Amino acid sequence: MMIQARQARTGADLILSPLSKRIYALLIDTLLISFIILIAPTLGISGVVYMVICIAALLLYEPLSVVKWGQTMGHRLLGIKVVDVDGQTPSFFQAFGRWIVKGVLGLWSFITMMANGKAVHDMFTNTQVILVPKTPPI
Repeated sequence: MMIQARQARTGADLILSPLSKRIYALLIDTLLISFIILIAPTLGISGVVYMVICIAALLLYEPLSVVKWGQTMGHRLLGIKVVDVDGQTPSFFQAFGRWIVKGVLGLWSFITMMANGKAVHDMFTNTQVILVPKTPPI
C-alpha cells in the first residue's frame, strides 16, 4: 500500500517509505556501525581514540548523515530519504531529535507506525521518510 504525503510548501506529492524498507535500512546501519566498532581494534586503534570513534559512531552517524544528505547508508541503499514537511533536508535538531526518540523507544517507535505512514519519531520531529524518485537513465 502506497501512502502519499503532500509537501507543505509546494503541494507536490511524495510517496512515504514502507515500514519494511525502514527496518532494513536500520539493520544495514546497525551492521555498519558494528563493523566500524569491531574493526577499529584490529587497526591498532585503542584507548581514548577507540572510545571517541565508538561514541562518534553511535551518537553522530545517523543525525549527521541525515542533516548532510537526508539519508544514512542504509537509507541510500534502499532508496529512501528523510525530509521535513516541506520536502527539505531536516535540520540538525530534527535529525538529532529523531535519533533520540528512536533510541528511547527502540523498535517500538516503528511498531507504532500510524495509518498516515509516520512513526512516532517522525511525528515528534515533523519529518517523514519518503521513497527517492528514480531518475530515468539518459
